[in-house]
Amino acid sequence: MNAPVWVVLAISATTDFLIAGGGTLMGAIVESGSKAMPSGIVILVACLAGLVAAAKEVRMSLKLPEVPKPVTP
Repeated sequence: MNAPVWVVLAISATTDFLIAGGGTLMGAIVESGSKAMPSGIVILVACLAGLVAAAKEVRMSLKLPEVPKPVTP
């Protein structure tokens, strides 16, 4: 049984989002040494890290080329 490509992409992107975001949150909790939920900024950074990981997974799955970095003179 084969799943459609969009289902595989959605599941793998969601998995990467959760792993990267959760790792960032866990790192913030361990670093601060508190047992409370981190601040809103930390949660925002965790979400951004998750989105970057998800986008990277989708880009790799679709075999899209990387965006070249600008050359500075």
